[in-house]
Amino acid sequence: MSIPWSKTSKEDFHLERANVILDEDHYGLKDIKDRILEFIGVSRLKGSVQGKILCFVGPPGNVQCT
Repeated sequence: MSIPWSKTSKEDFHLERANVILDEDHYGLKDIKDRILEFIGVSRLKGSVQGKILCFVGPPGNVQCT
């Protein structure tokens, strides 16, 4: 098995699409979804998320892996 380190995908900054996906896949969590959308919005204004990651913390079973 090899890891494709040099393979990248196009960044998708569509807030409306992200909002629909978050609402379809995660019940409630409005504050968290708002912060994710804010991250996407700022990244859209800057034109990149280069070097940035989102880190979710919390007890097991609370959607940080989805």
